[in-house]
Amino acid sequence: MVSALDLILQHETFQDKKILHFYKRYELTSSLSYEDIYLSSLNYARNLKSIIKEKRIPVLISLETSQEFVYSFFGILMAGHIPVPVVTSSLMLPKDFSELIEHILTEAKTSYMISNLPCKIKNLNHISIEKLYQPNSSSFEISQIETSDICFLQFSSGSTQKPKGVAITHKNIMTNLAQISEGMQTKSHDKICSWLPLYHDMGLIGVLLSTLYCGGTAHLMSPLDFIFSPFKWLKLISKNQVSIMVAPNAAYASCVKKIKDQELSMLNLSSIRLALSGAEPVSENVCARFQKHFKKAKLKADVMFPVYGLAEATLAVTFPKLDAKFHSLKIDENCLNKSQKVKILDNENSDHITTVSCGYPLSGIQLEIRKDNVVCQENEVGEIYLTGENVAKQYFNKKGHLQNTWLPTGDLGFMNKGMLYIVGRIKDLIIINGKNIAANDLEAKASFNSQYIKQGKIVAFSTLISGQEEVKMAIEVCRLDKNLHQKIREEAATKLGSIIPITPKDIYITPPLCLKKTTSGKVKRYEAKMGFAQGKIQHWQKYYTFYYLRSTLIMGLIGYKYILKIGLEKIFNKKQSVEINHELSRNESH
Repeated sequence: MVSALDLILQHETFQDKKILHFYKRYELTSSLSYEDIYLSSLNYARNLKSIIKEKRIPVLISLETSQEFVYSFFGILMAGHIPVPVVTSSLMLPKDFSELIEHILTEAKTSYMISNLPCKIKNLNHISIEKLYQPNSSSFEISQIETSDICFLQFSSGSTQKPKGVAITHKNIMTNLAQISEGMQTKSHDKICSWLPLYHDMGLIGVLLSTLYCGGTAHLMSPLDFIFSPFKWLKLISKNQVSIMVAPNAAYASCVKKIKDQELSMLNLSSIRLALSGAEPVSENVCARFQKHFKKAKLKADVMFPVYGLAEATLAVTFPKLDAKFHSLKIDENCLNKSQKVKILDNENSDHITTVSCGYPLSGIQLEIRKDNVVCQENEVGEIYLTGENVAKQYFNKKGHLQNTWLPTGDLGFMNKGMLYIVGRIKDLIIINGKNIAANDLEAKASFNSQYIKQGKIVAFSTLISGQEEVKMAIEVCRLDKNLHQKIREEAATKLGSIIPITPKDIYITPPLCLKKTTSGKVKRYEAKMGFAQGKIQHWQKYYTFYYLRSTLIMGLIGYKYILKIGLEKIFNKKQSVEINHELSRNESH
């Protein structure tokens, strides 16, 4: 296969096999074969040709996980344009969504976006699904594709800066798909179940395109459905005897927390051979707890599969060995803070941190750890550098390459016995009293075994005050209790006091929805730092009650809208079913 279009041109090989199954509110809504995807994408392409007259234009796709997303992605390619998957408005506040889309439109130098709902965004040419669905039998020739052509634009998450469009070529994507398939040994009998949105690289490449590549089967549901019921995700996995599941670390933690012992008897997870964990730092504690908790649901030992990747490498970089227990190391954080060679500990002590191995570089990928442009020795922390055919060469419409040969990832890590361990990001480093401290380490330390402080709801950053660097922290709390807020500040300060100079006054309590997140759910530390400099974080804490009530109202409206949609869909489907049955009965009587 030369291009991503070849993924659906293989429909003759698999004939009528239904390979993609879409669910809405936990119920199956559609199932697609390769031929279904090919024919509908071709119809989309014909209609796009009549709408967009220019050549090789980026086209944004802002759609929920659905067959329409798949048709749009491949239809854009067939029409000779460039797909740009982006977040949907249902997963963001309106103001944040508009700002992000405006930024991406500017970066991609385009004005076109496919979505279900029109958006009030300046200079946007909205293309509705209804327009693309219109039957079109006009003569049409699928655009010729070279391996060096851009396949799609993948916008980075934007945790440390504004999102940038990574230009993924057909060679990049087909190389990485082959690497992923080899690393997981995927076969046509494999089944995967995911709620990861298709605009996210793990959802698009790791689930959708990987399934099309190996000829397996994918069961796809909405992120909102997972948020409302992690149990029903696992129930779907159990029902369809899925072999591969994929999610970020926080999702596995949510399953352990929210799925009760009495529900485990309703699950049979014995078919799972791999449980991929990526997109955010992997916790040894979460992996262990997930395996232990769901052992009662027949989950096999050693299925946890921590992985590492990034947008600039298309997706995947390192995988563990198959059928092996995931590896973790206890290391002395004092050595880590001073950028020394890591000291591996046999036993726990108060100054240790545990880091999980993300495995070995995939076939064809070279990986080095460098410090001051010198390759590091084993167990020495430095920046991760990559090279390989899967690594993108440029950002879209930016001059120059990402790097002549090697890509500096911005991630910090070290190698031990050939395996990669991640310890943070360079731009998230906090330097206090000569110590280099990763922000995510402070967040993990503060939230460890805490009833109220949760990863993803806490952000650490440094700021310059009177010429001195100081550490500040913001914690999202959904409780109207000032005494509890003080207790949380004191708890966090006590845990972090042995590492950095910090007091409860340096820790701020904010209501939900105040701390900005990327489209993949990571906290935006840079925006938090800017928010503190502008006084926003202090303002949120001072007027906590007002912002708490506002965020509660917003979350309530989102929940109400979700429940209302379910009700309307059920009424509509029931009414439609009655009408269909009535029509069938009438035909039979005739």
